[in-house]
Amino acid sequence: MKREKSRSRASAGGRLAKRVALTVALLVVALTVIPVFLKQLLFKDSPGRALTGVTLDTLDYRDVSFRQADEGLLLGGMLFEPDMPDDSDPIPGVVVIHGSGDSHRENWWYLTLVEFLQRHGIAVLLPDKRGCGRSEGEWKSAGISQLAADASAAIDFLVALDSPRIAGAGVIGMSQGGMVAPVAAGINSNIRFVVNVVGSATTIRSSLLFEEKHNLRGMGVLPVIADILAYPSSWSIIHLRQAGFWKAVGRFDPRPAWERLEVPALALYGADDTNTPGDRSARILRSLKNPDLTVKVYDGSGHSLESPEGEGSSVLRLDALEDIRDFIHACCETE
Repeated sequence: MKREKSRSRASAGGRLAKRVALTVALLVVALTVIPVFLKQLLFKDSPGRALTGVTLDTLDYRDVSFRQADEGLLLGGMLFEPDMPDDSDPIPGVVVIHGSGDSHRENWWYLTLVEFLQRHGIAVLLPDKRGCGRSEGEWKSAGISQLAADASAAIDFLVALDSPRIAGAGVIGMSQGGMVAPVAAGINSNIRFVVNVVGSATTIRSSLLFEEKHNLRGMGVLPVIADILAYPSSWSIIHLRQAGFWKAVGRFDPRPAWERLEVPALALYGADDTNTPGDRSARILRSLKNPDLTVKVYDGSGHSLESPEGEGSSVLRLDALEDIRDFIHACCETE
């Protein structure tokens, strides 16, 4: 009799535990799904902010190609030259390093930067990322050192030009390209300056986790749940969805490259960035106490450093463009 009562109590306790577990599971699902559903329902027709930028058909450029010697890759690109007399003095030059993913020649974020610099007397080489446009190779299996070698080859091509004559050259890393930029500077003495536009100074995996947290929040997932779900989501990107790329870049940490940097550098971040941990990156770079490294954080801007609400609609804000221009000219003043 006692055994039967004991089994009965155990059975009842088991059923209660299952009900509690089921209730908790349903609650978690509800807290995850319902906010997302409501956001999609309530805001599905809400237009996003309309930003403006420069288009390729408004710019003058010439197609160029050059060889990346380490792997024998032929890389293509576009050279944007200022409108200047043939006998003019040498001018500054820059190579733009692409962010993550494929590169597209019509990317108006890059082109807005290019047009501004070209208009202010700076030659810009915008290469096609390896495996994109007219460039050989494949970026999806390339590590950071290989991407840095591509940028280094572009710099060597730029400084060797007879026209325009280049007074000094540097690199501008856009987003993930900002992680590549200091590495490139460490392998090529022709690079006289580095500009990092919203490139993370954290490890590449920390940057991914930060972005996934905000991607989930942007979908409507509650912050505390989004911060948890970001871990399995990041894991699936690293090991399943983009396994080749993440195997190539490993656990890259740009900080050692920044610590070794021996040329002037400018790093720009948006205070409202949800792709790159801008505040944390700014703290890391400032902690290096490098007098030749200037770090700026722009209030009211996100990942593209767009104009703040109510102050225009440019995909890249004017004061950031002016800061980049002034920095480049200062670095390339002829002696």
